[in-house]
Amino acid sequence: MNHFVKVLIYACFAAVATLLLGAGAHLNGSLLMAVPLAAAVGFVTLVAGVASLIATRQIFKLSQSGRVIEISAFWLIGSLVFKVLGALAPAWLTVTSPLLAGAVLVLSVVVLAFVTGNIAMFGRRALLPQRMKSE
Repeated sequence: MNHFVKVLIYACFAAVATLLLGAGAHLNGSLLMAVPLAAAVGFVTLVAGVASLIATRQIFKLSQSGRVIEISAFWLIGSLVFKVLGALAPAWLTVTSPLLAGAVLVLSVVVLAFVTGNIAMFGRRALLPQRMKSE
C-alpha cells in the first residue's frame, strides 16, 4: 500500500475521532454520517494539502517544504474543509471551532503515522524549508 493511501486512511480515522470527540466539530445526526463526512474531510484535506505543498515548493524553489510548513498547511486546509462542510451540511455537522477541529485532525494523523512508522518526524526530513541548491 502506498504512502498516500495510508495517510488517507489515517486522515479518515482522525476525522471520525475529531467528530466523535466533538473537538471543534460534532455530528448533529446519526453516527453513520461520520463515515461520509470523515471521508470527505480526509480526502479533500489530503489532496488540497499535497497540492499546496507542491505549489509552495515550486514557487519558492524548495527541495523540502519542512515539517513546520507541511503541518501548518494541512492544519489551515483542514480547518477550511471543516468550515466549508459545516456550511454545506449544517443538518449533519456543526463546526464551533474550525481551527481546533483542523488541529486535532492534523495532530491525530501525524501521531498515527508516526506510531505506525509511516513518517519519520526526525532524521532526514527538515523542520524548516530548504532551498534547492543552485547549479
